[in-house]
Amino acid sequence: MMSVNELLQNPTLNQKVSVEGCIVIIDGKLWLIDSSHVNNFPDSVKIAITNSHLKSILLKSVALYSGVTSLFHDARISGHIFNDNSLHSFALNIDDLCIKDGENWKRIDVNAFVEDKEDNEPDWFDILK
Repeated sequence: MMSVNELLQNPTLNQKVSVEGCIVIIDGKLWLIDSSHVNNFPDSVKIAITNSHLKSILLKSVALYSGVTSLFHDARISGHIFNDNSLHSFALNIDDLCIKDGENWKRIDVNAFVEDKEDNEPDWFDILK
């Protein structure tokens, strides 16, 4: 298993890779960052995650940190890295995902069906404001 930095220094395009890092939400999108950049994650080296419903799956499957609607978890990922022309960078399509949730590693079904929450639907965070 390699780090995000190692993967980006020597990308193996269109082949299965195993990588570990922190999965985060930046500007409403999922990214994988290198674990060494957690203190400055918005400006860190990162790989976009392209699985369309994975953000919703994760928000319903793992504990959110600090009681807010944010995601910041250690992750072990197998998937395929490719050049995403729309992002002008590398992107990752995930086949297999394990997330560290508290002290335990949890396998996430990346193909699970989860209805996306509509932006206008209230959630517990809205209620407790």
